[in-house]
Amino acid sequence: RLLIRGFLRDTIQSRRESGKYENDEGRKDLLSHLLRAQQGNGECLTEETLSDTLISLLYAGHDTTSITLTYALYCLAINPRTEKHCVEEAQKILGNGQDQNGNFDPDALVYCR
Repeated sequence: RLLIRGFLRDTIQSRRESGKYENDEGRKDLLSHLLRAQQGNGECLTEETLSDTLISLLYAGHDTTSITLTYALYCLAINPRTEKHCVEEAQKILGNGQDQNGNFDPDALVYCR
């Protein structure tokens, strides 16, 4: 957690110092929008507020993904026939897993979709 906070602190400071967030023509990323945002009193968001917001979004995305994957695996576990079809299709498309780059055509996974 300290590593992430340190990374965010350095990134926020670097972006503020560079001024590359100030115009709408350039950057369209979340950090730039947050750096341009103002609190109700007209002041810029503090580093702590920016950091907390970014961490919340990071973990919210992580939780959503992990919960979705957990539920999908649960559904497969309680449906052995479906699990068998998915495993067979994945083995057919992905082979023996020798391709370390993860190159495959996701559209080829017809049943797993």
